[in-house]
Order: sequence, then structure tokens, then C-alpha cells
Amino acid sequence: MSALSDFVVTERELYAEKDKNLFAFSLGQATSYYDFIPIIVGRHQEESQKTVSNYTKLMESLSAQKSRSMTEEQIRIFEGGYRVSTQVHLEIESFYLFAKIFLDMIALFLLNYFGQARGIKLNSHDKLTKSYYEEYRLAKSLVFPERFVESLMFLKEHVCDYRDKQISHLPNPRTIKGTVFNVSGQTRIAATQLYPNAFDTQVESSELPVIVDAIDQYVQQVIDVVRLNRARTRYSLKENDAIH
Repeated sequence: MSALSDFVVTERELYAEKDKNLFAFSLGQATSYYDFIPIIVGRHQEESQKTVSNYTKLMESLSAQKSRSMTEEQIRIFEGGYRVSTQVHLEIESFYLFAKIFLDMIALFLLNYFGQARGIKLNSHDKLTKSYYEEYRLAKSLVFPERFVESLMFLKEHVCDYRDKQISHLPNPRTIKGTVFNVSGQTRIAATQLYPNAFDTQVESSELPVIVDAIDQYVQQVIDVVRLNRARTRYSLKENDAIH
């Protein structure tokens, strides 16, 4: 079980009657997507190893021959590289799609947990970061843990914005996506433009372990938000826990 799943199991027992289930199901929706993340990352790591191995094998073969023409074996390796690269792109883009869903569900959970505030929308992570976090904090008299806002902004930039601008709503029909990797074998998507102009730039996805660490930190901060502000929840606490 993940840290978030463990928290749901223990925290739900503090709430009275049906509210224990309302709490568990509200946060449980986000938990399901949080549990998808290590599965996707594991698949990505496997495909990354294949990509690096395939590229290395092809480069070694090409450097050892004098002819400029590719042999049948080299063509086979090259075509295999395209297939594993496509799989790598699938896993990276899947990561961003599901990570964005997870972040949106956390925002909805916070809204469900503390209740609506007049004029403030928290139906997505983007909405949570567009100054609403401060308005909502003041409206509900909440205490945020250290670096909570920093995590909000980092994940908006490196998850939500990338998903929106480079995957779901890619605006440039001239975009070409390729695969790059570093010395440790971490693969990323690099997007460039066909017939580039002065306004075009290369955009790369982040290394997934970096984003996973940021998401894990954010999860702990969300848990702390609940613990620090439990008395302000709209759910009914058991009598023995109501004053804590």
C-alpha cells in the first residue's frame, strides 16, 4: 500500500457514521490514480533500458563498418528502436495524463473536505494554483505546511502545463517528437519544430523520477494539511476526536 492509502485507512476511523465513508471515497478516488504512477514508471524504466540498448547496439555496428549503406541487420535494429521509442513515448505521456488527473482529484478532495467557499473554484490543480489557494486558505482559516505552495506551483509547471501544452492541446502542427536520454539512461521526449522560426523552441519532458519525488512530497503535504486542519473539516468527527 502507498502512504496515501495507509493514511485513508487510518484517518477514516476518526469520522462519525457515514462521513467516514465519504472521506474515504473522496480521497480514495485520488489514491487510485496515485497508485497508477509507480506502475507506469516501472514500465517506462523497462522500455528506457531497451531504447538505450538498441541505440548503443546500432551506433557500435555503424561505427565498425566503412560502408555508408545500412545492412539488413542494422535496418532491423533501427526499426526495433522505433518500436521501443514509441513505447517510451506512450509511457511518458501516460504518466503526465494520469498524474494530472491525480492532482485534479486532490484539489477536488480538498474542496470536499473543507467545503465550498464563495466565489472560489477548486475543481482542478490549475484552479488551486491561480491565487485561489490563498483565498481559500483565508476563507477557511487553514494552516498550510511548509513549502506546500511551492509544491503546488512546481507541479503546475512541470505536470499540468506540460500535459496541457505538449500533449492534450499541442498547438503547433509542425511539432516533431523524438527521444533523448542522459548518461543514467533516463529517457525523455524532446519536441522540436519542422521548418523552425524565431519563435520556436525545443521542449523536453522532465525526468520522471524527479516528478515522482515532487508528487510524493506533495502527497505528504496534503496529508499534513488534513492533520493540521482537521477541526475545520465539513465532515463530522467522532466526539473524542472533535477537539483535536
